[in-house]
Amino acid sequence: MSYHPLSNEDGLSPEERLERVMELVNKIEPYFDQLTPKEKAFVEQMSGYLPGATPKQLFWLRDILERYQ
Repeated sequence: MSYHPLSNEDGLSPEERLERVMELVNKIEPYFDQLTPKEKAFVEQMSGYLPGATPKQLFWLRDILERYQ
């Protein structure tokens, strides 16, 4: 999935973005066994992520959660 070039801005600070990433990772956890190998690797990577997550990564986590909810 491609995103509009303006998707590099989400209006969140790096700290807020990290908080949102952790929230999404926790919500995805119950569906972890259903994820594709690529999605699993990404979610695992993001679960140990330090501040610096990009808006695009945040959008991908949102997409994954929406797909499995």
